[in-house]
Amino acid sequence: MALGTALTGRGAGAEIPPLAELKTALDLAFADLCRWMSGWGYWGDVPNLQSLVQGVLERIDGGQEDLGSEEAYEEAVRRAFPLSGPEAAPKRVKR
Repeated sequence: MALGTALTGRGAGAEIPPLAELKTALDLAFADLCRWMSGWGYWGDVPNLQSLVQGVLERIDGGQEDLGSEEAYEEAVRRAFPLSGPEAAPKRVKR
């Protein structure tokens, strides 16, 4: 089933995301996979995965190892990967 057909079946307002947004989502998913693998062990094309994730991290923090706080890092992520639409409002998780 084509993406457009699947989204159309979900009701009004469902649009096909631009390719750039899909690529960004995939890059962030690879970063999360790499984060998970760092605790459980790497497999597959590790050099390629780590290289891709390094680019994601460079986009977030510009190569700095420490942004000073969790809030500063969260803001850097939002700047590097801004959301649009109703989900764009900041959502803080109570700890």
